[in-house]
Amino acid sequence: MATSHMHFSWEQSSTCFAKSTVIVDKTITEPIATHVSQLYQNYSALPGYENKKLPLEYTKSYFAAEISQDCQEFIYKHFVIQFLLEQLTANHIITANWPRLAEITTNEGAITYHFILTVAPTLTLKEWKHFVFKQPERKNYKDLDNQVIHFMKQATDTARHQDKTIIEPGDWIYFALALVDPVTQEQDVPLTTHYWIKMSSDVVLSNLQAEFLHKKINDAFTVSSLPFAHALQSSIEEPYHYHITVKFIAKGAHLSLEFFKNTFKLKTRADIHKKLIEVFSYRNDISQRRSTIEELFHLLFTKHRFEIPKHIITRKKEVLLSTIKKQSDYNVYKSNKHFEANLSMLAEKMLKEELIIDHIACEEEIAITMLDVAHYLHLFNNERLKEFIYFKPFIDSIEESTVPLHEGILAQAVIREKTLNYILHTLS
Repeated sequence: MATSHMHFSWEQSSTCFAKSTVIVDKTITEPIATHVSQLYQNYSALPGYENKKLPLEYTKSYFAAEISQDCQEFIYKHFVIQFLLEQLTANHIITANWPRLAEITTNEGAITYHFILTVAPTLTLKEWKHFVFKQPERKNYKDLDNQVIHFMKQATDTARHQDKTIIEPGDWIYFALALVDPVTQEQDVPLTTHYWIKMSSDVVLSNLQAEFLHKKINDAFTVSSLPFAHALQSSIEEPYHYHITVKFIAKGAHLSLEFFKNTFKLKTRADIHKKLIEVFSYRNDISQRRSTIEELFHLLFTKHRFEIPKHIITRKKEVLLSTIKKQSDYNVYKSNKHFEANLSMLAEKMLKEELIIDHIACEEEIAITMLDVAHYLHLFNNERLKEFIYFKPFIDSIEESTVPLHEGILAQAVIREKTLNYILHTLS
């Protein structure tokens, strides 16, 4: 979302922390503030105005604090967080954990969002491309080959009978979104954002999903609300309508052999067969794919010795704990006397893996496209294929999500996953 209407800056304040700002120009803030103010015109407690709108200037003055807060939240959700994540990636700023919003200030109509970044420890990479790496062996059961052959045949048969031009349940949709005036239906905020959304395979679709159903690429429609966009705490409506244009359809009901080949740089059907074996061959309840990744990180950590500061681990633990608490087995986990120690070990392990992968991604200048995201999301469509995914985005359950997902939120996980596959491909 490169734009001349928002500006990014950052400076390191200590070895572990940095300050970052995103400034949103008044070309964005003023039209949004006007639309939010118009909503507050309906909040009348003045004698004689019970069934009328309040004067706009009076509304802006009387509800100034509420309007300001609503604008700040709306802009943050729609534009700021995605822009911040894109800029961190573009500037090769490696952070540990999620950016923290510290303060919001205004000056002459512009809004500035102040963030605290936890800067990842500096890591000097060795010549990892020359490391000797031996991938764990598959099990040599003939039945595994038969399972893979059946899996590929089933995927091919399903694809043959599927219309790839229209949106169906199970598909992932990439779309552009513009804010338009509810009355004129014209765009008056000069920014367009992009999202992904999963079409549920259930019988009942959400209102937004139903709008997408049977649409084609370049089809467009307008909705009055978005599931994630209820950021306004005081007003009963949203200040804008949302003009949506379908940009890409990643089919979800079958394995796309083309996507699969591109993801793992495969050339032949035999290559595909061998790669699929990795998620069919298990030892001690661990797939060959997962064993391979664990062996890779063991090798990388043997060659690179580094420590993660305790305060970074503590914050990662908080994030993990908030996720675990939502699971039905949380009380069982918590009752284990080693729960805290295990959580600390998991947090440190995840941070180390993310850190070394992020450094390699920067050094190798790994970049992603919309198709890379499509290839990544495609793997979530099947329980077996999900085993190929190691790094997941900062979302509770991406495969069950039915709300639009910022492409910026997905990008970090996709870059990490692409880097992981790049390392495995290089060493193999």
